[in-house]
Amino acid sequence: MASVSIVNNGKALLCVLAEPLGEDFWIEPDQTLTFSTPDERPMVSWYEGGTSVWVNDGDPYDVAVTTGAGEAVTCGFQRPPGAFEPAT
Repeated sequence: MASVSIVNNGKALLCVLAEPLGEDFWIEPDQTLTFSTPDERPMVSWYEGGTSVWVNDGDPYDVAVTTGAGEAVTCGFQRPPGAFEPAT
């Protein structure tokens, strides 16, 4: 199994998108999430205000996401109220 860990060393909540599905995970300061796939190691892209973890090989539905304590989490983990809601 291949994996990549994202650590939030900042002072604010960090959004991590799992692509190509567009699933969102949110990391508190000093928190870690690990993205694991059965195939090739995911690629990480950084952008202003967040990051993306890309699964380029294999089935993107086979990605396992865990906290630093080993707890499995799903899309929307720690999503703040109002995030990704359509503008009205």
